Amino acid sequence: MLLNPARVIPFIVMSAVWEADLMDIEQEEFGAAQNADNHRANERFDVDAEIFVRQSTSQIFRATMSDVSVSGFRLHSLTNLDPDKLVFVSLPGLQTLAAHIKWVDYSDFGCEFVEQLHPAVLDHLIARLQEFGA
Repeated sequence: MLLNPARVIPFIVMSAVWEADLMDIEQEEFGAAQNADNHRANERFDVDAEIFVRQSTSQIFRATMSDVSVSGFRLHSLTNLDPDKLVFVSLPGLQTLAAHIKWVDYSDFGCEFVEQLHPAVLDHLIARLQEFGA
């Protein structure tokens, strides 16, 4: 059986167009995923330190702070926290910092400082956290 070139060539051209469209879609989706990972407005610093935390209705307890920036941090705690209430974080030698819980993933909490930290305060906080994490 011989193939009719008039029918085969448009099929090949359409296949190439569809494949190019699929590649564009995959690149757009990949780019969107990369942008979602890099959506943060502020540089994060990798620290891992035990801190003291409380909410208005709880006693002080220990938790782990990590992924710190001028705007917020990640908090790991096995204590139940109310996402609708402020979290108060304290370290010896530093003022207590208030933060809103923005997201919850089991025992991890994404927190945003009520007032962004000045970069010099962040540097001091990181230095203190590294002391406690060491």
